[in-house]
Amino acid sequence: MEFLETLGHTTLATLRMTLGGVFERNPDWPLVISHAGATLPFLVGRFDQCHRLIPDVRAHTPHPPSHYLGRLYYDTVCYETNALKLAYVRDPYERREIWERACGGKPQIRKTSQRKA
Repeated sequence: MEFLETLGHTTLATLRMTLGGVFERNPDWPLVISHAGATLPFLVGRFDQCHRLIPDVRAHTPHPPSHYLGRLYYDTVCYETNALKLAYVRDPYERREIWERACGGKPQIRKTSQRKA
């Protein structure tokens, strides 16, 4: 299950840098996160909640993780269109042109209930 470990390592390393204050101290570092952010786009809400509720989590970062993760760049190597669309939606800096080039146009965001079987 090495393929899962790769995603986990990417997520964990980025989260450790975030919570350790690396991005607070280096706000202009243009880091690119591989695997379309791995599981970060899916878990950032949970990380923000932990930042709000657990004092140790916010020891080195005055802002929630989403503040820092939104500054980073993410490659578009992804084999699931919906995962790429989530990264597109989560981008707070609206670098839409980058995502649109990667997706071959503006991603069509649909609710799960509208998906065809």
